[in-house]
Amino acid sequence: MKNISQEKFVALLEALKGATVIGIEAKTDTGARKTDNPYPEKLILKKTRLAAMLGANYERAVNSELLSTGAGAPEFKSAGLPLWAESVIPGKVVRHKTNGTLYITTLSRPGSRKVSPVKLLGYFDKFGNPIAKPDAEKLITPKKESAKQASAGLDGKEKQVRYNLYKLESLLKVRVSGINYSLTA
Repeated sequence: MKNISQEKFVALLEALKGATVIGIEAKTDTGARKTDNPYPEKLILKKTRLAAMLGANYERAVNSELLSTGAGAPEFKSAGLPLWAESVIPGKVVRHKTNGTLYITTLSRPGSRKVSPVKLLGYFDKFGNPIAKPDAEKLITPKKESAKQASAGLDGKEKQVRYNLYKLESLLKVRVSGINYSLTA
């Protein structure tokens, strides 16, 4: 495993042409409920391992999913980036406009999630202490389906294309072009 700084990782992504599969191990904030949350700073982190597409076109992926499932005509239109984000590397990296935080953008389609599902490695508090899955999940609001994809014909979040943003600082390990990297600050 090679150590790589966030700056060099962004440069590596910029050098990649087109879309590519990326393996990710990340520890992300679950956005847990604050009420009745006994954990330090009301924070619950989720450690996961997954494979996703980096640099893929979200609108094209949703329309392709609509065609392949026969769920509807491919007329899905994406709203684009979140309002708070600006593109650094199109389809791969965005920056928060006000605080400068960098994120990678990933897509996963239902078929690829069946072949390579997200693996939950555990829940943790701010200090890295493990939290039992049932204790963590009772404080986490489940993700909702995309209303826009549902109205286009992809009902149910398990049938939808997932678009995720990962803070670079939340990435622990990544696999790009067959090489494993450990991200450093």
